[in-house]
Amino acid sequence: MYTPDGSIIHLGGQSTSLVSVAMVAQLRLSILKFMRKHRSLPACWMARMLIAFFFVLRIPVWGAMWVFLPAKRSASRVKVRAYVTALGRILIS
Repeated sequence: MYTPDGSIIHLGGQSTSLVSVAMVAQLRLSILKFMRKHRSLPACWMARMLIAFFFVLRIPVWGAMWVFLPAKRSASRVKVRAYVTALGRILIS
């Protein structure tokens, strides 16, 4: 049965908003898996270094926010922890 009265409202990003930092880290790691499978070894290493640089830049920024902005301490702690974990996974794998 078809009814043209129905409508759907999509609230984009609502399910991942609570783990958005972990999702960013996982996305970067997935990019590396793709590069390893479909690109050359030098391209894979270049992607690995660029993504590691991405995390290295963000760790001190969020660490400074943790120190100087007490209102953002819980968010900063989550982000620093996720970035450090992802950086470790990039450098080990």
